[in-house]
Amino acid sequence: PEARGHEAQHRGGEQGRPAYGADSRPDRDVRPGSQRDEPQPKPAGREEKRLPRFGKTGDGKTDKAPESRTASPAPRRAAPKAAPAGPTKGSRVLTAVAAAAIAVSVGATAFSGMRLAESSAIIAKNETDSVNVVVTTRDVAAGETISESDLETQSVPKAYCPTDAATKVSDVAGHTSITTQTAGTSISLSSIQASASPAHITSAIEDGHVAIALSLDSSHGLSPLLAVGDRVNVLAAVSDGTTSSTETICGDVRVIALDSALTGTPEAGYSLVTLDVTPEQAAAIVANPNVTLTAVPHAVEEADDAQ
Repeated sequence: PEARGHEAQHRGGEQGRPAYGADSRPDRDVRPGSQRDEPQPKPAGREEKRLPRFGKTGDGKTDKAPESRTASPAPRRAAPKAAPAGPTKGSRVLTAVAAAAIAVSVGATAFSGMRLAESSAIIAKNETDSVNVVVTTRDVAAGETISESDLETQSVPKAYCPTDAATKVSDVAGHTSITTQTAGTSISLSSIQASASPAHITSAIEDGHVAIALSLDSSHGLSPLLAVGDRVNVLAAVSDGTTSSTETICGDVRVIALDSALTGTPEAGYSLVTLDVTPEQAAAIVANPNVTLTAVPHAVEEADDAQ
């Protein structure tokens, strides 16, 4: 303790030297056996001083800086710019998926356009290669007469139609079928009796009729103006021994052949006309060999077919 007192006196004697806060604390005897709770006497002549607060003098006034000195603010450093964030793994995956979806969509659109163009071309080709033909709505047996209610028209590819397929209902309705007709198949004109395009002379004659051929010159046979299928009147000069007159012995009979042609008109004309007549009409023609043919219009039938 004595040594500490001398040290305190020495430190207190120095002028202008602030005393430390630690010196003001009471000295305690830390030696063994001493009374630690008993404060030690302070050395005489030592004046306790407290350190002034920062920015204040000892008398409590604020220590102001001289007016001549202006405190300049410290320059602020600019905050560093954030580096641009690069694409993350998730965004790259989404970008790849979106690109794939766009590619698939574009491909599908192009493929659809190609398929549409191909379909349009196929439809146009089918329309060009198709024809409307007459078909039966039911099976028709051979020798059975085909009625109009048994017929309808359908568009069928030309490759599946016979060359003489019927295209008008009037060409088939009321005719007898020579062969069995299957429902839904086109009807060949050569397969019906008395058709406009017969396979042979016997199939060109209507049921109950006969065919008779007349050899006529051009003035009496209307050569080369007639065509197979036209209808004519047969006129004959009749005489009772006193007077003579012209009578129609056959009216509205059908031409079924010109020379050997069963269809159309021979290019060089004809001299042999084959008619489809009843047995009674055939007997009248034989009784009057000098006959003349006159044409009968059939515009009404054509108008019906057009409708």
